[in-house]
Amino acid sequence: MCKAKIFLVLFLCVFLAFSFSSSFGQSVSSPKEVLGFEVGADYHLATYTQAIAYFKVLEQSSERIRLFDVGKTSVGQTMTYAVISTPENLKNLDDYKGIARKLTSAKGLSKEAAKKHDRRGSVRKR
Repeated sequence: MCKAKIFLVLFLCVFLAFSFSSSFGQSVSSPKEVLGFEVGADYHLATYTQAIAYFKVLEQSSERIRLFDVGKTSVGQTMTYAVISTPENLKNLDDYKGIARKLTSAKGLSKEAAKKHDRRGSVRKR
């Protein structure tokens, strides 16, 4: 049941994130167009395979999402995660991962360098 709630939340977040895409000139398929039913409809729950298929459609139609495979699930399916952000942030994703790696280990990192990395990798508005 927990997995079902996670997928529902993911679908709702993605749907809301892309529902405003027409103002950016992009055409993004709705979950109903891909899955054949409305998200949250009675007696309908997307499988993991369907969820990933929908995310792949989104990735093909939008510059705001990238998918990454991280290994296999306990049942042997490919485990995939999505990063949804601005095109500029996605372009710099490897830099942000590097910053996160440095800040997490903090090995040999001075306080000043940590602050610099925090400012550079932060998504907060300053």
